[in-house]
Amino acid sequence: MRHKYLYVNPRGFRNEFKVYRIRQDQVAEAERTLEQPFCDDSSHEWITRKEAERIVANERKIARENARAGIKSYTNPVGATEIEDWEES
Repeated sequence: MRHKYLYVNPRGFRNEFKVYRIRQDQVAEAERTLEQPFCDDSSHEWITRKEAERIVANERKIARENARAGIKSYTNPVGATEIEDWEES
């Protein structure tokens, strides 16, 4: 089954985002859900699988580098480190 990928930034902060993998039959549900923004700065965009993988890989790298440097994740959080499956609400 083919999937679409969605980058969602609910509050506009650089480190607060999620990347979702959405089945083709769930795309309409996702679009309806995103019509009601969380706040004025919220954003979302459809991205490719390659972009989704690159984004989460980069965030995992940053998280590893921060851990090696002794930087706590609660003082310097990173964004999505995994691609999440879209769950129907």
